[in-house]
Amino acid sequence: MSSKIWFRCLVTCVVVALCAMPALAQKGGQNPGSCDKFRANLEKDDFIVREGEAIHFDPIQKYCDGDLPNALYANYNAPYAAAVVPKNPNFEGQVADGPLPVFKLAPDEAVVLIGLTPPEEAYFSYQIYLAQRWYPGQSEPELLLNSLGDTVNIQTIKTIGPDPFERPMVLIFTPDQEIDARVRAALRRAGYPASIINTIVVPSATLKLGFDQKSDTLLILNRNAIFTEPDDEDEYKDHPTFRVFRVTPEDEEPLYPFPTAPLRVRGTGQTEIDLTPTLAVFRQAILDSYDEEDFTAKEFLTSQIANEGYDYTQRHALTLGDTRDALYLGAGNLPQFGLNDDLTLADGAFLIAYGLNHMATGKATYTNVNTYTPEGALALGSVFPAGLEGSAYEYLTPGDPIGELTYALKISRHCEEDEAFCLELEVPSCATGKVTLDSNSLLGIAFRLYLEPATSVGAAYPEIVYDQIIRFTPVGP
Repeated sequence: MSSKIWFRCLVTCVVVALCAMPALAQKGGQNPGSCDKFRANLEKDDFIVREGEAIHFDPIQKYCDGDLPNALYANYNAPYAAAVVPKNPNFEGQVADGPLPVFKLAPDEAVVLIGLTPPEEAYFSYQIYLAQRWYPGQSEPELLLNSLGDTVNIQTIKTIGPDPFERPMVLIFTPDQEIDARVRAALRRAGYPASIINTIVVPSATLKLGFDQKSDTLLILNRNAIFTEPDDEDEYKDHPTFRVFRVTPEDEEPLYPFPTAPLRVRGTGQTEIDLTPTLAVFRQAILDSYDEEDFTAKEFLTSQIANEGYDYTQRHALTLGDTRDALYLGAGNLPQFGLNDDLTLADGAFLIAYGLNHMATGKATYTNVNTYTPEGALALGSVFPAGLEGSAYEYLTPGDPIGELTYALKISRHCEEDEAFCLELEVPSCATGKVTLDSNSLLGIAFRLYLEPATSVGAAYPEIVYDQIIRFTPVGP
């Protein structure tokens, strides 16, 4: 048996055992409980329990297959898992089968995820979204994918053990306090300790819950980034390590809705602003590296994009999958977010994306740079921190202290062979024929700063010195 097949079997067995063997001790010595007992406890308490599934959700592949109108500006090489929630047993035809695993929810229901957290990685989180909404005067629902409050993430998840990886966890998504209490009681009687149970409030005050044609649809996603072991990423995509249950009361119950959960506060009061002169010096070093006789330089303004789901929902605007764990910056052509600059790369032209090392300043757990084409909201390439380490010294003298606080990435349609710190743009193979990349292709750049360690949420915009881009175009003959 190959090591990959063996590992896949091991992960599957652990998840099944997590729900089936109360005596089984996982990492940290905890009792994982029994899914069968959990279901039996709820059914005795007059609930109907249906099981769904956990899947790898790949917006790029779904766009390539023609299942989605665009690729949702997906964070390239940061995989997603999704909860496929079964339909409410009392309502037929709630949501037509489609490319997004969306669902409708009654105000007295819950969705429960039971399993293990992901293998070791830089970041993971679990989030519920307002997926689609009917606005007045529309003949079709609007695709939004706007976040509904904070995540449960790598820093905030309740579990047992010295680290948060491959640990038992339970997530309850519900709008109702009484339902949450009854689900928790059923879990505890089934052997799940309260210390691993997490509740994510579904904010009924801002949603149209229920099963009318124009009720809101929801989506539950699990984000992941930078697995320590590449094989772990492949296995987790094949087999996300959680099970999905829909919990529905047999009879209509009095409602005790949760108040909307308070939001984690962005910001520490400590800013990067004192490093503005440092970045200005670095900018000049970049400009000085390219002779004005050979290249024309043009700078593009960086702006905030897709920063808060609640804000965007009130403005009838879409984020296409934001999270409060991130701070988003954009430049160039990202029309869904109001950026319409004529950013193209003529033959021989390239971009330099540069900025502060926000991990070194303590403002992010990880960062990355994505290049997109608005044609299909499709990523053409991305770079994570490992691909940026030491990049500033391409423009500085060795040992210059500025180099530890900054980075620079060349973005081009054609990098030289073995050229360091150069991202060569490429249309994903599955999108060949759907998307073109040439001298007339519009491009947008997105900078993501994930999870300020001190606050367990994305950084505050006023405390960040924005990343920037410069386009260098060869001077004509």
